[in-house]
Amino acid sequence: MFLPFEATFIINKLEKEVEQNQQKLTSELNDSQRTEIEQNIIIAIACITKLQKELPAKATNRPAKVLVVDDVETMRQVNKHLLLDIGFENIDVAINGHDALVRLQQALDEGSPYDLVISDWEMPKMSGMELLKHIKTSPLLWRTHLYLLTGLSEKQDVMTAIKAGVSGYMTKPVNQKILKNKLAYYL
Repeated sequence: MFLPFEATFIINKLEKEVEQNQQKLTSELNDSQRTEIEQNIIIAIACITKLQKELPAKATNRPAKVLVVDDVETMRQVNKHLLLDIGFENIDVAINGHDALVRLQQALDEGSPYDLVISDWEMPKMSGMELLKHIKTSPLLWRTHLYLLTGLSEKQDVMTAIKAGVSGYMTKPVNQKILKNKLAYYL
């Protein structure tokens, strides 16, 4: 659709827009203003994500760092092993959205941020959707991609997640082929 230099130019402009809107969130706003700014951030990030997928994969000095978030131990381990099997090397786990936010912040503080979060939707303490909102409105985390991997498969659930700015959506059960197709950009 766009030539690589055009996509890069647009991405840079959208990133500046996101940063400016995030600064606005620190000022006093009424609920309507806050909602509008949050929506603008989510839309800009969705556009950035789509444009990045059109660009050739970036050569990095390190493999993608992944955080798997699920409140069920067996699902965390199954998903971690599926990711290892398709080529990911650096995978951590969290038991809910709150735990994930703590780990995301720790990784930032250590200078080794996560590139990708794969999260369940329904969890105690903080759901995957709440985690997504925290990530997308955070000045430090908004570049982190979040994929929902959930048992919720109704069209309205998928649309809710897309409107919230999710990078991708997968329904359980998932297999290696699906994961590899959806996450090829990060490998």
